[in-house]
Amino acid sequence: MSTSLATLIRLRAIQNKTRQLFAEMNDLQYRLQYHHDLSPAGWHLGHGLFIENYWLHEIIQGNSKHTRDDSLFIPQNCPKPERGPRLPPREELLSMLQKHQDENALMLMEMIPPLSEHPLFKDEYIENFIIQHYAQHYETLHMVLTQMAIKNDKGNYEPETILQPQVIDKQYSCLPGAQYEVGGAMPYSYDNELPAHHTKLDAFSISTTPVNNSEFLNFI
Repeated sequence: MSTSLATLIRLRAIQNKTRQLFAEMNDLQYRLQYHHDLSPAGWHLGHGLFIENYWLHEIIQGNSKHTRDDSLFIPQNCPKPERGPRLPPREELLSMLQKHQDENALMLMEMIPPLSEHPLFKDEYIENFIIQHYAQHYETLHMVLTQMAIKNDKGNYEPETILQPQVIDKQYSCLPGAQYEVGGAMPYSYDNELPAHHTKLDAFSISTTPVNNSEFLNFI
């Protein structure tokens, strides 16, 4: 069975949104590391494609033509400071990205047995995994873009307001002790969230709203 149209649309949407972040970025910006905890923006672009190809081709089809060289886009194989200089030119990576994603989308639309019977396609598990993986790096790319904007401001950046500690004044909800379900369900959960199971929790209270940065500063 081929991948559903709804899932294909979600996959192309996050792919397109990720590519659009690079529309106004030049090659230098694409490969600079703006914060020691973050990879260069271009690495996230290539890593997302590498993981897509790894699962759809190497793992499912036993074909490593796109992933034979894993020295750059597997995190543990390349320290963050070394990633930027090793990236291919921005235009080259964007072109390759478009080509491979188009080919993979066509494969997912036209799947027939035995390919479509691979267990990772059951309930569209691997398609949803790839979507979630792109979404994770889309979020991280926005952190990179924030650091880029701060650095491009040549040290003149100042927050609109200085963060001040705020007294924690919360409304709490008391939950009784009971057996609670923990974990997720296929196809939207990672393997470390499976299987769903029950665990006993004692009674506890929890805030009805999230802790904000000022409240956390007060706690510190």
